[in-house]
Amino acid sequence: MAALVLSMMTFLAGCNTNRSTENIKQGFDAITALKYEEALSLFGVATEAKENPQQIARGQGIAYLGLAKYKEAIEQFLTALSYSDEFVDDFDFDTNYYLATAYFKNGQSDKAENVYSAILALRDEREAYFLRGIARLEQDKIADKEYQGNEARQAIQLGGIQGLGAGNSIKRTTLPNPYDDYIYSIIVEEWGLIGGSFVLFLYVWFLFRCVIIVRSCKKIFSAVCVIGLGTLITFQALIHIAVNIGIIPETGQTLPMISHGGTAYMLMSAAFGIILAINRTIEISKEKEEKEKNALLWNNAEQKLS
Repeated sequence: MAALVLSMMTFLAGCNTNRSTENIKQGFDAITALKYEEALSLFGVATEAKENPQQIARGQGIAYLGLAKYKEAIEQFLTALSYSDEFVDDFDFDTNYYLATAYFKNGQSDKAENVYSAILALRDEREAYFLRGIARLEQDKIADKEYQGNEARQAIQLGGIQGLGAGNSIKRTTLPNPYDDYIYSIIVEEWGLIGGSFVLFLYVWFLFRCVIIVRSCKKIFSAVCVIGLGTLITFQALIHIAVNIGIIPETGQTLPMISHGGTAYMLMSAAFGIILAINRTIEISKEKEEKEKNALLWNNAEQKLS
């Protein structure tokens, strides 16, 4: 009889457990189907139904992660971990992996590394080693970008108004890629604000000349080619200059026709060649029209004299 009562209690407890996690299961099913908004609403219903708060927080974190809302995901994963006791189980390890991913996606690779290190302190997992290595590489990239930007701005400061003189650059030996991504900083360091302003003026003047050519074009295709290539070259130069002076983050854009690089030279030379060819075609057309006009005037003059 006692065994029968115990079996009934176990059966009823199982039924209650299934019923208490119904919305949570539906939420995770929605996540599997990549329906993150629906999953969040289901987890909200689960919260109102007072279902397992730890699983709800973990599910909401995964949904936010899928929606690229990394700050909210971090908050939910931390909430889920706050419900854990001293015994660390698979659920906690899995949540920590998600937390580290959210940190990494949010640009906090240092915190992601700390989470992976905490995992490795308890478990020797190959995946954690691999992901921690990626987090460290990301930190190195961030450090390199910050170092390059600082060195470039220091080079510009050293240049001042008149510069240090041609070939007297100091930062070209410490600045990574001084002749590619940061050639403008070296130009300003050696030639000063005057030289940097002159280089900027050249690109603006080039775009102005392209506009003049466009106004002389008789065909739409020629006009689009000239203005498109001219805008591309000028804006690439402006982006390069903006990166060097620290207005925008590093983009890897070279300074057209000045930065070192074989492929860049070939592409820019082809662009300049197309623009010059169109301009030459316009000049030849003008010369032909001028000759025809002069010939017509000459014939009219001869007819009047005769």
